[in-house]
Amino acid sequence: MYYIHVENVECLFWDIPGPWKNLTKFRICVGGDYMNSVVTRSMKIENSPTLIASWVKVLFERTYELELMGCKGLKNVSQSHELGFNSLEILLIKECGEMEHLLSVEEGEEPLQNVFEHLKELNLYDLKNIKTIYWAPLLVGSFQNLSKLKVFYCNKLINIMPSDLLQSLEELDVSWCDELVEVFHFQGTSKEDALLSKLKKLDLSGLPELTSIWKGSVPPLGSLHHLEEVRVVHCKRLRYLLSLALAERLQQLKNLHIWECEKMETLIGVEEEEITTASLSSSSGSRQFELMCTPHSLPHGGMFPNLQTLDIYNCHGLRNLFTLSVAQGLSQLENLEVISCEGMEAIIAKEVDNEVADQGMLPRLRTLKLVGLKQLTSFYEGVGVLFDWPSLEYLLLERCQNFKKIPMGPNSAPNLKRFSSTKEWLEEVEWEDESLKARIQPLIHLVE
Repeated sequence: MYYIHVENVECLFWDIPGPWKNLTKFRICVGGDYMNSVVTRSMKIENSPTLIASWVKVLFERTYELELMGCKGLKNVSQSHELGFNSLEILLIKECGEMEHLLSVEEGEEPLQNVFEHLKELNLYDLKNIKTIYWAPLLVGSFQNLSKLKVFYCNKLINIMPSDLLQSLEELDVSWCDELVEVFHFQGTSKEDALLSKLKKLDLSGLPELTSIWKGSVPPLGSLHHLEEVRVVHCKRLRYLLSLALAERLQQLKNLHIWECEKMETLIGVEEEEITTASLSSSSGSRQFELMCTPHSLPHGGMFPNLQTLDIYNCHGLRNLFTLSVAQGLSQLENLEVISCEGMEAIIAKEVDNEVADQGMLPRLRTLKLVGLKQLTSFYEGVGVLFDWPSLEYLLLERCQNFKKIPMGPNSAPNLKRFSSTKEWLEEVEWEDESLKARIQPLIHLVE
């Protein structure tokens, strides 16, 4: 291993003779602190000038991991380094305040060919003026191996990049980008290839202008088919989480976390071009989407058939979580938490007057927490439905002052081990019968 750590960045100007073309293992840091890395070929450049010596360009062509930090005057990577990143697998760009695009080609120049074709991980951090990740025509092969993309504190970024360029992406983390309005954009192509078919984890947080996770044409079948975890936090303008077309694709979704999305009105919305259901009235008359409310619109096997964990915190615009047809398909759901959602009236919404609720729904639900739901009056809007809940082990009810009746019969929740609530609520609850009350009484744990 060849180690170099030089604090003076002026060495990047100088032509320094050396065995640069023959190095197979190296760790080179110029400016700033030393870089710790397990990668066999890594470079860190801090406060880099825009013009660099040939020996640096040679190493750029050979390095597997590159960190660029605080590089003044750097408006895009192609500007300074001539795209000599033929071996690059990991790229971190941090605090380069003048960068406007990661990649850019001026009008009349040739399209970029096979850009970052070996890149597996891209991290963009605190790039205050970046507007797009790329601003150039790209040929097939560009970003073809990118599996992890993290974008933090890029305040002028409006969207990420077209979905058809992210065919190997497995993890996407976008946080604290003040002007981002959409995550994925797809305009449609002549081919109907599945998009983002390898994506497993999506984490969105601190995006105050976000209005859509997916924008554009309906994604082809097979798109997002392997997405397992979605986390959406502090996205205050997001009115619904998923369109119907997008929700239908998420057959492998296991974990869904939604926190601090105060304007969210429903989890699943139907956009105007997707409308196949009966319209629900809105007091404002301006709703641009509808709640999904007919079973025939669901994909075979139901919606979210593999969902295991769902937690919702501080989403005050939600009046309910699911329609009955969706809830009946949640055969794998084990943990459900709904906390501090002041507008929540019922967990499961009633769709039509003559619908029949399945008493055996949510068969694997082990933990149910309902806390701080001031408007909650029922678990299911239908009348007289008692759920079996065969797997329920822990039930927490707190600060739900209008929720007076638990939809449980004498034989419901046979595996219940703990029931936590307040003394005040327990004094007002309406038990289905005395036998249920007697069975639950030893399991009660009072909370303050």
